[in-house]
Amino acid sequence: YQFTDRLEGTVGARWFDVEQETLISATGLYAGSAFAEPGATAEDGVHPKFLLSFQANEDQLFFAQAARGFRLGGAGDPVPYGPCQSDFDALGVTQAPGNFDSEFVWDYELGAKTTWNDDRLTLNATLYRIDWEDIQTTRNLACGWFFTENTGEARTQGLELELVARPTPNLELLFSASYNSAEITKDLEQQNAKSGDELPWSPDLTAFASVRYQFPERNGRSWYLQADVSHTGSTSNTLNPNALSAAKVPAYNLVNLHFGVQTERWEAAVFALNASNEETWFDQWRGGGWIEEDRIWINAPRQVGVTVRTHW
Repeated sequence: YQFTDRLEGTVGARWFDVEQETLISATGLYAGSAFAEPGATAEDGVHPKFLLSFQANEDQLFFAQAARGFRLGGAGDPVPYGPCQSDFDALGVTQAPGNFDSEFVWDYELGAKTTWNDDRLTLNATLYRIDWEDIQTTRNLACGWFFTENTGEARTQGLELELVARPTPNLELLFSASYNSAEITKDLEQQNAKSGDELPWSPDLTAFASVRYQFPERNGRSWYLQADVSHTGSTSNTLNPNALSAAKVPAYNLVNLHFGVQTERWEAAVFALNASNEETWFDQWRGGGWIEEDRIWINAPRQVGVTVRTHW
């Protein structure tokens, strides 16, 4: 709805209606005995969206948005009672849940998209908050089986910033950054995650900067030089800070370089990825009991190469 020439409101909704059927069978010593169990789940709902935008002028747009999203639920895998009886007794149940529901998020955003100085400078900024409800989590049982259930809540909030500057027709500078706070707001019992614990793989700070210079075209060829650096802050690798494999993933920086030439029909470039050859690790797994070992996943080392592209 156009309130004025500059103020516009939008209301939307998504409706869904889903039915699922499954049939899972198992046999053998590990299953306890042969069994085949059908599963079924049905779910429907409506998810709204609200957007208010204000066009201050041709170069500045301000907006506020609220929207609800979801990840679909489903039928749960059956868990045999025999080998898992002690687990069920500890939970006070006689069987695993037959299905699990959708999980939901409410996303709230307040932002601006602006250009300045005859489009030589672009500045975009967004404040956001995401409330995550009925999280689909896995409960691992001592018997070796598992099932999915809905439990716990979390919240992510932060600021995103993007800046693009073109001081001259041949030079472009880009900078983007995101500050993010993500934590559990309602206990996830089966993961031993308490309210206030950090969500895994959610670094507080990420940033990216690049500079690209396009040399003036000569004889139908245009040379360019580009360098970029990215920063990823430290984060945790698991919901449960007391888990055997829990660890802090360290912060790291990566530098990439490109030097190339372009024509109307082809392009060739020399590149160096991770030019500083920084070594960091992305995840860690630590075994226990009769498996005593550490496994660490690291990043790729420096890579130098050439790319050639043609345009037909």
